[in-house]
Amino acid sequence: MRATAPPKCVRVGRNLNVWLPEPLLTAWERSVNDSRPRTDKTAAAEVAVEEFLTSRGYWPPASPPAE
Repeated sequence: MRATAPPKCVRVGRNLNVWLPEPLLTAWERSVNDSRPRTDKTAAAEVAVEEFLTSRGYWPPASPPAE
C-alpha cells in the first residue's frame, strides 16, 4: 500500500509580509508557542488582526445593503 501525503491547507486571501521590531516579534512568538490548543502563526496573526480591527470598529465588515 502506498502512503499518501496529508492534504494541503488551502489558504484563501492574500499573503502579507511585514517586518516587526525584534521585541514585538519575540513576544508574539511566545504568545503563539504558549497558546492552547496549539495554533499556527497564520491563525494567531488572523486573531490578532481581527481583535485589533474590532477594537477600532473596523471588524466585522459592514454587511452589504439588502436588495
